[in-house]
Formats: sequence, structure tokens, C-alpha cells
Amino acid sequence: MGQARKAGKHSTGKHLTMDSLFHLLSDLLLVLTLVTLVFALAAYGALLLRRRKPQPRRREVPGAGGPTGLLRRYVPREDE
Repeated sequence: MGQARKAGKHSTGKHLTMDSLFHLLSDLLLVLTLVTLVFALAAYGALLLRRRKPQPRRREVPGAGGPTGLLRRYVPREDE
């Protein structure tokens, strides 16, 4: 930033020139544009990741001695 001009004396005064104001605003516009672009690309990537459907996997049926041997599927009662 500021490399487009020749090196010169640094102004340490308290007044703001139009040239320095335009440089500040153009740098601010550039930074805000790049931040907005990065945010939009990240949001689009997150949207794509959320909409992606995983491949259907074959469910394994655990045996009687498996880690889920004590669990069973809920079956409603017939008398209701």
C-alpha cells in the first residue's frame, strides 16, 4: 500500500489531503470487496457441503453377541 508513488517526506501534519483520503478510501474499498468475496465463497461452499447427500451404506445387522445385543427394535402392542 502506498507503493504506487515515489518515496517522499512523510507528512506528520494533522491535516488530511484529498490525495491521502482517496488512497485510504480506495484501499478500504479493495479490502471490503475481497472480504465480501471470500465470505460469499465460504458460504457457498458450506451450502454445497450441507446439500450433499452421503452414499447409502449397507446396514450391518448385529449378532446376538454384538455391542448392541441388548437393544431391540420397538414393536407397538397389538391390544391398542
